[in-house]
Amino acid sequence: MIEFVENLQHTPVVGQVYMVPCVEPMDDSPIIDYWPVYSKAHEDKVLLGVDWHHYHVDVRFMSDEQIRYLTESGLEEDVFITGIELKEYNKQMFHRPFICKRNMPEFPVKFTDATDALESKLPPLKISRKGNCMRCPHRNTPLNGLPVRDNVVVCPAHGLAWDVRTGDMVKGYVRDPEVALAFYKARKEIGLK
Repeated sequence: MIEFVENLQHTPVVGQVYMVPCVEPMDDSPIIDYWPVYSKAHEDKVLLGVDWHHYHVDVRFMSDEQIRYLTESGLEEDVFITGIELKEYNKQMFHRPFICKRNMPEFPVKFTDATDALESKLPPLKISRKGNCMRCPHRNTPLNGLPVRDNVVVCPAHGLAWDVRTGDMVKGYVRDPEVALAFYKARKEIGLK
């Protein structure tokens, strides 16, 4: 039986198949693959000034062709920072089998403006838990299967850090500089500069 990526208690194994939330191809994209996503459509107008609904794609399951397409569209910075925000929020989200192509790079060191804004504006929150599943309380993004370092997991959608023992937000979490190197290594492996 194929595991659902949101329910994993471990990091997905590169090369293994998982059931992954996805949306249909973008209407203006020549790519016919389904887009793997890890968040439901949402907007962040109040906290971040993003007033359009969007998804965040899950780069662990994106094809190299999808990443190249986004790079050629001038969106490559978003590909490994928060995932690309697909504006076509009317697409229905469903599950399909995907092969895990790469590990999820931890939220990069250099992208902190949105994270800082959220940390200062959000009320005290805790990771939501249902059984063994953890979710970021900001947008209900699944946190299972993401890297945990020093008992902290970083939400890939907006970079909020959470203590997995207490469930508390870790404000001002300092990301390891090695994370930035892993981020750029992952980009280089698929031909991005």
